[in-house]
Amino acid sequence: GLDPGNGALTYFSIDDLSASAPGVADDILVSSGNGSFATFADGITNIGLAIGDDLDALVLLDLADEGVLNPGIDMALFSLSTLSTSTFTLTGNPYIAGVQGNLSPGDVLITDFTGAFSLFASASDIGLNEADELNALDTVVIVPEPTTLALMGLGIAGLGFRRKTQ
Repeated sequence: GLDPGNGALTYFSIDDLSASAPGVADDILVSSGNGSFATFADGITNIGLAIGDDLDALVLLDLADEGVLNPGIDMALFSLSTLSTSTFTLTGNPYIAGVQGNLSPGDVLITDFTGAFSLFASASDIGLNEADELNALDTVVIVPEPTTLALMGLGIAGLGFRRKTQ
């Protein structure tokens, strides 16, 4: 398992009621387990969130330079809390999946940190009501080991060189 004391990084978000860092509810934070944390991604600049948004559920793919944001390479899936300014539950606007100001707190959104986000899955796509709030998120990404990829490549290439026998 993850042992934050061994230098492994932990990525997280907190809400505006946090005594540790008020005003960063739209940001993704990172800690190496040394008793402090820093901003990994700014919610407004890197994700395209609005002032008053509260990032809730989070799945982060820090794909290059661990602990350093690489826009266009790193990616995240996330949701927003019910009281976020981009959700229909706070604005009173009608729900429109993927539209800022009309989002559901059950929508799963995606960003590559280039200053914008889009809809990954609507609340109804994952079986939620539009007013439901998604508080946790996980996904499974299966990446074959390089040797498996090489063997698959050889096997596929080998299919093209088989002689047909009658």
